[in-house]
Amino acid sequence: MIEDNHSLAKLPDLEPRDNLYLLKLDFDIDAQLRAIRTLLAQHHTANKDLNSDIAKTEGIARKAQGTQNYHATEEWVDLLHHSVYQDAAHSMAAVGMLAPLFETIFHQIFQKIGSEFFSESALPTTHSRWNTANSMQWNCHYVFEGGISRKDIVKGILQLNEALKINDMMPADLKTVLNALFGYRNRMLELAWVVWTGR
Repeated sequence: MIEDNHSLAKLPDLEPRDNLYLLKLDFDIDAQLRAIRTLLAQHHTANKDLNSDIAKTEGIARKAQGTQNYHATEEWVDLLHHSVYQDAAHSMAAVGMLAPLFETIFHQIFQKIGSEFFSESALPTTHSRWNTANSMQWNCHYVFEGGISRKDIVKGILQLNEALKINDMMPADLKTVLNALFGYRNRMLELAWVVWTGR
């Protein structure tokens, strides 16, 4: 935890989610989450409908004879083929919404904590992260190792959690979730660029 002599430790005794409102972030997290949930629900319904069509078509193909069997089997294969692409599209859409949301939340929270609760002369700990330009200290897109900065949002987030001594407030699987989320997002964008440019 953060030492008691810093104002961040003196936040009102609220639920963690309610403390977000005290930071006055520049976007509405709840509105974003509602929009994401709505789209994910639509994807879930579309997947259920497609799976139902696949099952019905398979049932028809198993009972049909001759030409009817041939056409039903062809339709069944087409539906299976379509389901693979639909699943991939839905997965990429979900990551395309969730990764920027996580990125924005962490980035703005750390920026607000830095500006609202600390000054350059009163940093929360003696962590080596604070031995850099003030404008970079609270930027979670960067990690600082051996006096050198490099872009790595996952390690940047984890390092800021460590520097603020708030690791115990974070989910135990935070590193795993962030690596999976941003790794998938970044790989997806790389593949899209390759397909788009042919390189």
